[in-house]
Amino acid sequence: AAALYLILESARNVSRQLLASLLWPQVAEKARLHRLRQTILQLKKVGFVVTADRNTLRFSRHDHQSDVAELGGTGSDPLAALGAFEFLPGYSPTFSDSFRDWVDAQRETAHAHVTRRLVTELNAARSKADWPACDRLARQCLRLDPFNESAVLAQAEASAMRGAKTQAIEIIDRYLAEVGSDNPNLRVSASVLRRRITDRIPERTPI
Repeated sequence: AAALYLILESARNVSRQLLASLLWPQVAEKARLHRLRQTILQLKKVGFVVTADRNTLRFSRHDHQSDVAELGGTGSDPLAALGAFEFLPGYSPTFSDSFRDWVDAQRETAHAHVTRRLVTELNAARSKADWPACDRLARQCLRLDPFNESAVLAQAEASAMRGAKTQAIEIIDRYLAEVGSDNPNLRVSASVLRRRITDRIPERTPI
């Protein structure tokens, strides 16, 4: 947990007191600062070098590679070939509510960055009528953001264009039932696509 925090916060100096309070919230300040010193010592023994002074800690951002940073970046390499984009799936620490909140915030930020990149690639695939890629990217996006409008509509259109008209309408109807009543603006584009699929696209054997 200490290493994770220092890696993801490597752009700044980290307060010793802050990190200690996140890791051992139920322990007295003197004891938790001692625990932190011991933790940093153990990290250094395994090659995790931390620059430290009396009040702060810092891990060099040049001493590690982060797939989170790469996925959330602005590189031109496509994401479609990668299998998963979730941030530490299944990791929900129970030793500290504050640390868990920090992890959740990091997860939310990482997923937002990746979702934006996925939607960009999704729109490109949709404009080229690459329906298999469109469906794959939409599914990847929906794992991170289950109600992403672009991904839902693209998945429905991809299903329809590949022959699964009934499935496409079910995707849209499910989306409208889940979010449409609370977000009337979202109903418009979904309803337009539903009508277009219903009226203009014939049912055929799925590809």
